[in-house]
Amino acid sequence: MANIIQSQSTSHQPQILTASVFPSVYHFIITSICTNENCILIATDFGAVYKADLEAASVHKIAQVGSGWKISSRDKLAVLSSLNGEIHLIDTHSEAVLQTIKAHDAGVRCLEFLDDSTIISGSKDSYLRIWALKGDSMERRKTLTGHTAEIRCLFAGDNLIISGSLDNNARVWNAETGECIHVLQGHTSGIHFVKKNRNRAVTSAEDGYIRVWNLTTGLCEAILDGYGSKEVRVAPVYLARDTLFAGTKNGCAQSWNLNTLPPVCSVLSTALESLPMDLAVSESSLVYGTVAGAVYVVNITSGETVRYWEGDTGARNIFRVGFSREQKPVAVYLQGGSIHVAIF
Repeated sequence: MANIIQSQSTSHQPQILTASVFPSVYHFIITSICTNENCILIATDFGAVYKADLEAASVHKIAQVGSGWKISSRDKLAVLSSLNGEIHLIDTHSEAVLQTIKAHDAGVRCLEFLDDSTIISGSKDSYLRIWALKGDSMERRKTLTGHTAEIRCLFAGDNLIISGSLDNNARVWNAETGECIHVLQGHTSGIHFVKKNRNRAVTSAEDGYIRVWNLTTGLCEAILDGYGSKEVRVAPVYLARDTLFAGTKNGCAQSWNLNTLPPVCSVLSTALESLPMDLAVSESSLVYGTVAGAVYVVNITSGETVRYWEGDTGARNIFRVGFSREQKPVAVYLQGGSIHVAIF
């Protein structure tokens, strides 16, 4: 039974930064964002990368390649994956594409820095690859095999790689040796999200279930039912210490205390009966965007909605949300052929 927290929604007008794209591209999507120094990097499916400079209050294009999907960054360097199998290394200061490599035989759906000198990629070709970053170039170090279908998501950190696949399994790998430590089996459809914190991982899949895993034993500790589906939308998840956060198909942001089994659920926001698009969590807040164009900022300690914004955006949805280096919530959406960045 969910513990419903009564929220006091307050509306605040965010600062809006804009970059015009129309009419050069008529139909496009924002595929991913990441925080880079005091900027937000924005990737699009048509291969343009934009930088929202929060200090200068501006958004401009810093790179253009053939296509784009997942962007990740460390310091001044960013890597962008493409659905043609390429990975692009970009200097965000000089705004130059330093290297383009054919990394996989199919689209690269996930891409993360493991550390300052190591990058992990996962592809539709079912392979994970480990790349060594040497100066202004990348070199392939290892290929990890075991999945039998598209790799849709991954976590990289703490000398571990956790990959989620459309083969219904997640795998835990030793990032140094490439050894597969655990195969996390239990989902009956493809996995779209994987997160890790401490000794736990969570996976969210097309079967409508969220699973909580013990990374020492490889065993499933909890199964949360009915919080997404392939037909509706797979629930985005985030794991912070002993708390699991998810955007659910009924339009709510929810949290679960994982110190108790079964986990205790709290409803953090009761939304617009609108599907979740993306969520992100900082030390004190959760920011949550919906397909109806609404943004919620929730205090994760009290469970209260401290900011709610709908605005006259005309946005089809809030494509991506996140936090700046100063922990300010940000939301990225489209309106009138332009990219808009809302800073709360």
